[in-house]
Amino acid sequence: MSIASVSLYCDAELLARQSYAKSLSEQFSLKLLQTPPEKNTYFLVLTDQRLELHQADKKNKPVFIDFSSKHYQYRLKQGRKNELIAKAVGIKSHEKPSIIDATAGWGEDGFVLANLGCAVTWLERSPVMAALLSDAITPLSRSRHPVDDFYTRDPANQMRGVGGEGHEVSFYYPQLHYTNAISYLKNLSPTEYPDVIYLDPMFPERQKSALVKKPMRILRELVGDDVDAAELFAVALQRAKKRVVVKRPRLAPAIEGRLPNMSIKGQSSRFDVYL
Repeated sequence: MSIASVSLYCDAELLARQSYAKSLSEQFSLKLLQTPPEKNTYFLVLTDQRLELHQADKKNKPVFIDFSSKHYQYRLKQGRKNELIAKAVGIKSHEKPSIIDATAGWGEDGFVLANLGCAVTWLERSPVMAALLSDAITPLSRSRHPVDDFYTRDPANQMRGVGGEGHEVSFYYPQLHYTNAISYLKNLSPTEYPDVIYLDPMFPERQKSALVKKPMRILRELVGDDVDAAELFAVALQRAKKRVVVKRPRLAPAIEGRLPNMSIKGQSSRFDVYL
């Protein structure tokens, strides 16, 4: 799947939504469509509620990012108890490291870390994923805000969302940068180096059965493999002040064959820590 084949369609009639769709298309270099495509391809749809990823000629439900969903709230609840990623990045009761999540993807790990008290920055170079993340951190639901002031708010400052049954819940969002992670890290000044750089690169798949989750399968189809993962890893080692954490399938070899200082293993994946 080519990223260039993903376009944006706005099915909302309100001018404010159409204006927002135009800003998304310009910010993330997405072609803005007047009608939804008929070919078997992915495309983004801006509804009155959110930005969704659809697939033409398919009956599959659209996918989107909703940080107030039960899935993300479950991750937050587990994270406050015994989240492996928290141990991997070095979170302690008296220490909340600054973190750059250089491969944001669906944003889940960075979101968990931000809500464990860390200052987190997402880096995402896929225009599709960056657009979905950007829309997801827009405050609350569009239907709950006047259209005239909704799009003028700064998403980075919003820390609330609507949870189950309409109850308001509070959580924090990372800062999002639509950029190439290697270039971004290389251009950091020493005073901007984070304590931790977190990597979850897409490597060539070894087994079809490994991609059982729909979001992961879609991410691979949209983005493909991170062929520059080795270079990103090398730059991360130069820019992280305390550690680089690489997420890997539990039985996969270490990145670039470099053994980590320690590994924290879960049921299906592990976190390799390079101090």
